Amino acid sequence: MNIPWLIFSDGESKVKKKLIKDLKEILNKNEIDLDSENNVVVLDNEYDFEMYLLASGYEEEIKIAFSKLHSDTYLEEEIKKKDGTTRRRIKTTATCDICKQSIYEDVLRDYSSDDGYRRALYDCMTSQKAQFGPVIAQAIDESEKDLPPKVIALFGKISAILKMEEAEA
Repeated sequence: MNIPWLIFSDGESKVKKKLIKDLKEILNKNEIDLDSENNVVVLDNEYDFEMYLLASGYEEEIKIAFSKLHSDTYLEEEIKKKDGTTRRRIKTTATCDICKQSIYEDVLRDYSSDDGYRRALYDCMTSQKAQFGPVIAQAIDESEKDLPPKVIALFGKISAILKMEEAEA
């Protein structure tokens, strides 16, 4: 089957490494340059999609989306509730003298620092990906801003594929 395909990928190193590995296998190539692959769009600066939206200036649309999804005070309530709580645990170099297991350290949420509000927005987005997607898409569509550049690039590739198929039909 000759089915056209596209990949829109997060840009974190781990994700790109796996993507390159998979593309080498699927395309039967020894080397893959993601920037040169016509059917791949990868987010810049190690961003996942949520961080990409923040970096691309969609903070207001994100707030609007959470207001529509929950309430006008949702973000402030989440910040009050979760500031200072455990975000994740990281492995330290230390081990327990008795059981010899690795010792982990809590990484706490800090929403009171300079970039704390953006971090809270990010945490809220990543914890609700399934519900948040359609609502943020609508908020961006209803705003006067252009779509994010990488989304425009993806739609450009989709358009090119559809034009090729139309010409072949």
